[in-house]
Amino acid sequence: FGDPAVTGKPSGDDLRSGKRTVLLAEAVQRAEASDPAAARLLRSGIGTDLSEALVRELCTVIEDVGALAAVEDHIDLLTRRALRVLETARINAPARAGLIELAGLAANRSA
Repeated sequence: FGDPAVTGKPSGDDLRSGKRTVLLAEAVQRAEASDPAAARLLRSGIGTDLSEALVRELCTVIEDVGALAAVEDHIDLLTRRALRVLETARINAPARAGLIELAGLAANRSA
């Protein structure tokens, strides 16, 4: 997901390489529960030489089953938790500021 000019890698690269991401695991789990044909399509495309059209179709499935939104929501939840912990952590101010910045960068990374 994301613009290849921003992410620095081709669209669908993780799917083509067979990279087992949290997003893909969430998508397969959700598709198995709601749309077995979509789950089969996802599983069959993992680690194969996908056309751009099939990459777009798989990305649509990932979005349609709610996996992208669920993973983004989970990232937001974990980031908020980390920031709350940092508010009261017994560390010096520069360390706190650096960790807060790092949390923001990690949560909003584009590559």
